[in-house]
Amino acid sequence: MLLGLGGWQWTLPMLVFFLTSSVISRTTVNSGTTVREHFAKTGRRDAWQVLANGVVGGVLVIVWSVSAREVLYVGYLGAVAAAAADTLGTEIGVLSSRKPLLVTTFRPVEPGRSGAVSLLGIASGFSGALLVVLSGIAWIPVTSWWPAILSGVLGGMSGTLLDSLIGATMQAQHTCSRCGTITEKNVHCEEAAPLSRGFPWMQNDFVNFLCTLAGSIVGYASYIA
Repeated sequence: MLLGLGGWQWTLPMLVFFLTSSVISRTTVNSGTTVREHFAKTGRRDAWQVLANGVVGGVLVIVWSVSAREVLYVGYLGAVAAAAADTLGTEIGVLSSRKPLLVTTFRPVEPGRSGAVSLLGIASGFSGALLVVLSGIAWIPVTSWWPAILSGVLGGMSGTLLDSLIGATMQAQHTCSRCGTITEKNVHCEEAAPLSRGFPWMQNDFVNFLCTLAGSIVGYASYIA
């Protein structure tokens, strides 16, 4: 749909996100294996993950095809930048040699904990957001490059911050009754893991959707401002 309605202008940033995240996932898949036990999904992305990361862009390109407003495209860049920042921040952040901090309390927690952030993760997320925005900057008038870059990256980092806040407060967390691991998975050690915190409907894919939605809103609003 992105290619059909928006051409390469809309397709390239999403393509950059998926290719970059796939390469990073495959490169780090054998690193931090124990940490990844906390995650609901790792490695190859399924249809729900693709939908969660792409539905906001899909809606925006439909609106843009009717009214090709520049600010809609910047909002789109903010959405994809948020997805990239969240993915790269998570995939690379778990490799940090230092314990991450819980975003709500700034207390050290175990790597892989939902809502945990690290300097490595933040830097990686920022790099991912910037890369996505730069991949689409050629379709922005040169006089508006800096506002577009700042708005897109701000959207990206705001989205991943919201993702971390939800992860620390409302996202469903389960505790394995066999090994005691706190995880996003509802099945662990081949047994059902009871819900220990958060809402059962606040799963990883929905959090990712909210992340991209926030990225688009912040990117859109800041570009107007």
